[in-house]
Amino acid sequence: MTNNEIIYRESIAAGIFTQEQADLILSTGARLPLHTFQEWKRMGFSVKKGEHAALVCTLWKFTNKPGKAGRQAAAELGEIAAELVEENADPHYYMAKAALFTASQVKPIIQPEESEELPF
Repeated sequence: MTNNEIIYRESIAAGIFTQEQADLILSTGARLPLHTFQEWKRMGFSVKKGEHAALVCTLWKFTNKPGKAGRQAAAELGEIAAELVEENADPHYYMAKAALFTASQVKPIIQPEESEELPF
Protein backbone atom coordinates (compact mmCIF):
# COMPACT_ATOMS: atom_id res chain seq x y z
CA MET A 1 0.00 0.00 0.00
CA THR A 2 1.39 3.42 -0.95
CA ASN A 3 1.49 6.49 1.31
CA ASN A 4 -1.29 8.11 -0.76
CA GLU A 5 -3.50 5.04 -0.27
CA ILE A 6 -2.77 5.04 3.47
CA ILE A 7 -3.62 8.74 3.76
CA TYR A 8 -6.81 8.21 1.72
CA ARG A 9 -8.06 5.41 3.97
CA GLU A 10 -6.99 7.01 7.26
CA SER A 11 -8.51 10.42 6.42
CA ILE A 12 -11.86 8.83 5.61
CA ALA A 13 -11.75 6.69 8.77
CA ALA A 14 -10.94 9.78 10.87
CA GLY A 15 -13.80 11.74 9.31
CA ILE A 16 -11.61 14.43 7.76
CA PHE A 17 -13.07 13.68 4.32
CA THR A 18 -16.00 11.60 3.17
CA GLN A 19 -15.24 9.00 0.54
CA GLU A 20 -17.05 11.12 -2.04
CA GLN A 21 -14.99 14.23 -1.17
CA ALA A 22 -11.72 12.29 -1.29
CA ASP A 23 -12.64 10.65 -4.60
CA LEU A 24 -13.58 14.03 -6.09
CA ILE A 25 -10.23 15.56 -5.08
CA LEU A 26 -8.29 12.58 -6.43
CA SER A 27 -10.28 12.57 -9.70
CA THR A 28 -8.84 16.00 -10.53
CA GLY A 29 -5.31 14.55 -10.39
CA ALA A 30 -4.47 16.33 -7.14
CA ARG A 31 -3.39 14.76 -3.87
CA LEU A 32 -5.43 15.07 -0.71
CA PRO A 33 -4.46 18.29 1.14
CA LEU A 34 -2.97 16.44 4.12
CA HIS A 35 0.78 16.85 4.48
CA THR A 36 3.52 16.67 7.09
CA PHE A 37 5.01 19.80 8.65
CA GLN A 38 8.09 19.48 6.41
CA GLU A 39 6.02 18.99 3.24
CA TRP A 40 3.91 22.10 3.96
CA LYS A 41 7.14 24.03 4.62
CA ARG A 42 8.61 22.84 1.32
CA MET A 43 5.46 24.12 -0.43
CA GLY A 44 5.82 27.58 1.18
CA PHE A 45 3.44 27.25 4.14
CA SER A 46 3.87 27.10 7.88
CA VAL A 47 1.62 25.40 10.40
CA LYS A 48 -0.32 27.92 12.48
CA LYS A 49 0.81 28.28 16.08
CA GLY A 50 -1.01 25.98 18.48
CA GLU A 51 -2.31 23.60 15.80
CA HIS A 52 -2.17 19.88 16.48
CA ALA A 53 -2.00 17.23 13.78
CA ALA A 54 -5.36 16.47 12.20
CA LEU A 55 -4.23 12.91 11.53
CA VAL A 56 -1.43 10.76 12.92
CA CYS A 57 -0.73 7.59 10.96
CA THR A 58 2.12 5.31 9.93
CA LEU A 59 3.63 6.02 6.51
CA TRP A 60 6.54 4.67 4.49
CA LYS A 61 9.80 6.60 4.82
CA PHE A 62 12.98 6.17 2.74
CA THR A 63 16.50 5.99 4.09
CA ASN A 64 19.89 5.01 2.75
CA LYS A 65 21.33 4.53 6.23
CA PRO A 66 22.01 1.05 7.57
CA GLY A 67 19.27 -0.71 9.50
CA LYS A 68 19.31 -1.52 13.21
CA ALA A 69 20.94 -4.94 12.69
CA GLY A 70 23.77 -3.41 10.66
CA ARG A 71 24.43 -0.74 13.27
CA GLN A 72 24.48 -3.31 16.09
CA ALA A 73 26.89 -5.57 14.18
CA ALA A 74 29.17 -2.62 13.47
CA ALA A 75 29.13 -1.58 17.13
CA GLU A 76 30.24 -5.07 18.13
CA LEU A 77 33.02 -5.24 15.52
CA GLY A 78 34.45 -1.79 16.11
CA GLU A 79 35.13 1.46 14.27
CA ILE A 80 36.42 -0.03 10.99
CA ALA A 81 33.31 -2.19 10.65
CA ALA A 82 31.10 0.85 11.34
CA GLU A 83 32.71 2.65 8.39
CA LEU A 84 32.15 -0.38 6.15
CA VAL A 85 28.50 -0.60 7.17
CA GLU A 86 28.01 3.12 6.39
CA GLU A 87 29.71 2.74 2.99
CA ASN A 88 27.68 -0.34 2.06
CA ALA A 89 24.33 0.80 3.44
CA ASP A 90 21.35 -0.71 1.70
CA PRO A 91 18.71 1.92 0.78
CA HIS A 92 15.31 0.84 2.06
CA TYR A 93 11.87 1.94 3.23
CA TYR A 94 10.50 1.59 6.74
CA MET A 95 7.27 2.50 8.50
CA ALA A 96 7.33 5.65 10.66
CA LYS A 97 4.70 7.66 12.50
CA ALA A 98 3.70 10.83 10.63
CA ALA A 99 1.70 13.84 11.82
CA LEU A 100 -0.42 15.32 9.01
CA PHE A 101 -1.97 18.78 8.84
CA THR A 102 -4.85 20.04 6.67
CA ALA A 103 -4.87 23.13 4.47
CA SER A 104 -6.96 25.01 7.05
CA GLN A 105 -4.18 24.54 9.62
CA VAL A 106 -1.47 26.30 7.61
CA LYS A 107 -0.74 29.81 6.36
CA PRO A 108 1.57 31.09 3.62
CA ILE A 109 5.10 31.95 4.69
CA ILE A 110 5.49 35.69 4.20
CA GLN A 111 8.79 36.60 2.60
CA PRO A 112 10.21 40.02 3.61
CA GLU A 113 10.16 42.58 0.82
CA GLU A 114 13.57 43.70 -0.44
CA SER A 115 12.91 47.24 0.77
CA GLU A 116 11.88 46.13 4.27
CA GLU A 117 14.52 46.17 6.96
CA LEU A 118 15.02 43.02 8.95
CA PRO A 119 14.53 43.42 12.74
CA PHE A 120 18.09 42.28 13.53
